[in-house]
Amino acid sequence: MKVLKHLNILYILKSEISETLQTFQEKSNSLIIKENHNEILDVLKDKKIDIIYSEEKIPMNILNSIRQEHRNTHIIICTSFISTQEYFDAITLENILYLREAISKDELKDILLNIVKNIDSSSTNIVQLKDNFIYDNYNNTLLKNKQIISLSKKENSFLNYVIDNKDRAVSYDEINNNLWNGDMTHNALRSVVKEVRRKTYKELIRNISGVGYRVSI
Repeated sequence: MKVLKHLNILYILKSEISETLQTFQEKSNSLIIKENHNEILDVLKDKKIDIIYSEEKIPMNILNSIRQEHRNTHIIICTSFISTQEYFDAITLENILYLREAISKDELKDILLNIVKNIDSSSTNIVQLKDNFIYDNYNNTLLKNKQIISLSKKENSFLNYVIDNKDRAVSYDEINNNLWNGDMTHNALRSVVKEVRRKTYKELIRNISGVGYRVSI
């Protein structure tokens, strides 16, 4: 993960050294390790931090304090439980990803690539849609008026993919290769698109004749 070489990382270690920490140590040239989330604000006073990775839940009062001065610091929090209210509060702060279970190196790589892309473009993980819908592409969650809209795994993958490629149409072959591993049928794709439109609004997903689909944001 060469993308980490030029970033400043703050890692909050819960207990013993983990495989995730070892990955950061191998890939980052600027890594600060602390053992308590109460030290985060002190670190931020002295150094610009691009990514905070915490092996424990960070209280909302600390998250709020971080956001007062550091709007573009992206935060990854590992926790076995987060309440719905905590999640909704975190959404307003933006650029916060919650991990509820251990992840593989490949999954971590994908997450960090997505975060680095947003850092480089000064983008946020919160995508504003019409009719009060929003999509959180860090936590892969569709919401409307602080209500989580239930999507199947394939529906979520499709919506996330077209939003991630919002500046262009994605082809049928591209969708087939990336989301169905080459086993897609047109009926299966049409069913997914129909359900996403039904759960949001028809105009969100546009069919580009002879090409594929494009999200309309």
